[in-house]
Amino acid sequence: EDSSPPEGVSVFGIRGAQGIDAFLAYWAPWLEKMKPRAWVVADNDAAGATWRDPPAAEPGLPRPPSLADRLVAAGCRAPLISWLKCGPWGKDFNDYYRARVKAGKPFGAEKMWEWMRWVRIADANRRWI
Repeated sequence: EDSSPPEGVSVFGIRGAQGIDAFLAYWAPWLEKMKPRAWVVADNDAAGATWRDPPAAEPGLPRPPSLADRLVAAGCRAPLISWLKCGPWGKDFNDYYRARVKAGKPFGAEKMWEWMRWVRIADANRRWI
């Protein structure tokens, strides 16, 4: 199965909530130039929640922006933030993927496109909406 994304689609991974600053520092010029539509699959935990909602403020300081807010500020169009429900596999996409592989049911490109249609970020012709 060809799992490479179609032209115009890029896939990034951010390792942990602390990776956001490094990601944006490196990719900000590209995001500003390309103005992509971003789909973020957050971990289903407290750190992942800050990707869709602003994190709590430190005492006496303003509330920092969420990852979604920061992506918009960097040039992305209407980021979609989604996450997996916790299950027997764990709390995030990596856990889910590993469990599917272990069960002999790897999560391939077709399943990803199905999910993209379900969250309404791609149409039936595999075009971003």
